[in-house]
Amino acid sequence: MSEGIGPTPERLRQSDHWDTPEVDAKTNRKAHRTIDDVARAWRAGKLEFPHFQAWEHFVRHYEGALKHDVRVTDTTGNGGAETSDRMPPWQYHGLKLSQARDDLIPRQFQTLELLSIGWTFKQVGFQFSAYRSRQQAEAYALGIIEDALERLAILWGLKQRQQMQKRA
Repeated sequence: MSEGIGPTPERLRQSDHWDTPEVDAKTNRKAHRTIDDVARAWRAGKLEFPHFQAWEHFVRHYEGALKHDVRVTDTTGNGGAETSDRMPPWQYHGLKLSQARDDLIPRQFQTLELLSIGWTFKQVGFQFSAYRSRQQAEAYALGIIEDALERLAILWGLKQRQQMQKRA
């Protein structure tokens, strides 16, 4: 197997932002993918699955409102057909983002917005709190994020769906 281009061994050891490498079937090379902080928190059991789903929906609506093509990451499997013929996709995503903005307090929405453009929990915690410790700043940010994603999961019906699946 040929070696792929990826992070150095030192960078892999020092950071937990890398997913386990996958091997591409066509080229037989390793592919390294980064993991955002929300996905790491979900994997660590700090967030519930509906919160992670709400995060994925938020990112999709945020990028879709910027007129990016988000049909590839469509979790419904219908290729983005949830929009009507009268409304362009970017407008639909902008409407969902506007609903999220109305439901969340400004600090929560701004936190999710900053995370979606690549900020880390640590950076968000330092931005919105007076803490100078990395652990305290990350915990503060996680509290804001958990509350925000809880509200979005309820708003978009993700929390109800999970509870109904547990009953069945």
